[in-house]
Amino acid sequence: MSNHGQNRSELVFQSQLLTPTLLQVGDRVIEVTYLGDDSGMSSWILWNAHEPTLIGLLRQSGESISFEQRTSDGSYEYNNISKNRFFRMLEG
Repeated sequence: MSNHGQNRSELVFQSQLLTPTLLQVGDRVIEVTYLGDDSGMSSWILWNAHEPTLIGLLRQSGESISFEQRTSDGSYEYNNISKNRFFRMLEG
């Protein structure tokens, strides 16, 4: 599943509520689950598909994308990032 070529106004991932999908990013398999829409902001949670490790929370409203990333060094929040930057972050 690759969404690199989508228009910026489209959602980053599918929006089927609480239905996990798998995304292959390099040698990683990421489970992506749509959590819903809250006040115009769509949200997805991202997990490592092979072990119960939280990768982060993605939020999107129109063209605005925010990503709260969880790492062994702590939590980092990135606001108003592009889809390309988001996918580069997932690739490591």
